Amino acid sequence: MTNLTSSHLTALQISRQVPAGDIVRNRELWIVTDIGAGGDLTVTQIGGHGTVRLSADYVREHVRLGYAATEPGNQSDNQTVSITLATPATTGRGLYVAMTRGQQDNQVLVVTETHDIAEARDILEGVIASDRADTPAVTQRRHLAEQDHQCRLQPRCQIPDWFNDVQQQAARELDEARRALQECRVAEARRQADMEEAQRCVTAATAVCRPFDEAVDAAGVIVKHAEDGRRLAQRELDASGVFGRRQARSQLAIADARLADANQSLESAIDLARPTSNTRTAALDNLATVRRENRSQDQLDRWHYFPEHVDDAQRRVAALGGWRDWAQGKTVSGGRIIGVVHGLSEAVAMDDTGAYAVLADVLGRWAHTNGLDVSRPAPTIEPAGIDIDL
Repeated sequence: MTNLTSSHLTALQISRQVPAGDIVRNRELWIVTDIGAGGDLTVTQIGGHGTVRLSADYVREHVRLGYAATEPGNQSDNQTVSITLATPATTGRGLYVAMTRGQQDNQVLVVTETHDIAEARDILEGVIASDRADTPAVTQRRHLAEQDHQCRLQPRCQIPDWFNDVQQQAARELDEARRALQECRVAEARRQADMEEAQRCVTAATAVCRPFDEAVDAAGVIVKHAEDGRRLAQRELDASGVFGRRQARSQLAIADARLADANQSLESAIDLARPTSNTRTAALDNLATVRRENRSQDQLDRWHYFPEHVDDAQRRVAALGGWRDWAQGKTVSGGRIIGVVHGLSEAVAMDDTGAYAVLADVLGRWAHTNGLDVSRPAPTIEPAGIDIDL
């Protein structure tokens, strides 16, 4: 059997088995006891008495399965098992109601963007920590006043009028350095692709030339054999006597003819191989050119050293941001103070306005007055226990 609930308040009169005057109300749960051929349902109220006959039209529009409800709808229910669907919008009080309805088991399913269990845990922690939405206005004003008091800062130093210009210029320099580094990497990738393409052209041309090279080599071997035969025939002619000279001359003439045929075959093989050979030569020349250009550009890139420019620009931006935090009165650790002074001092050599020198001097004198040694190397990790907040 199936539990159903009505989502529409109606004055539908129930059958004669139910005491006169009873009606079907929202959120009441009923058990289906019979299904008519036309879709009519005969239902019995859970915890009540009697039955009701619901028309098919009413069922289609107003009746829903009754296994799920909102937290207020389950406020006073006791069930065997409770399964709760929790989202960031769930409140702590609502979760308490939902997770205390089951007598034997209570489960919560958390809706997350990913499958990371840590995200589900964070959502539940936020739900549990959430306060009531109807916090009194007086309490809200008190909380806001406390937060405002905590956020008030006592400036340590007046920020110069030109500071924003210096900070914006540093940010632009960082953007330019990053852009130059990105362009360098794109160009490097393009050069690498050109190198690979040139190498592929050489490999392809070599494969096309292979049968022609083999034919030329074979013709060359035949020429060599013909030359050896011609030399042998010449020696025999030179060593022949009066009676053997005629035959020796005949053998030499045959050797000359064979050598001429071999040379003709070699020339023909070379002529046939020439187009593909020219293609391979051009591919090899192009590969040599690409390699030479890549070596030259790599050398130029090493001279410019774009990553170092980005690091320098990042240190300047970080130093200016740290100086502003210090001047505004924010809590700044001793390690960060040292790093800011070093970052500003490094930028002095590249600054022709004197702005970085002024900022470094002001912060350095303040650090000396407060017993902080900024002459030691700036730590890569800020040391604990030397936070300074005046």
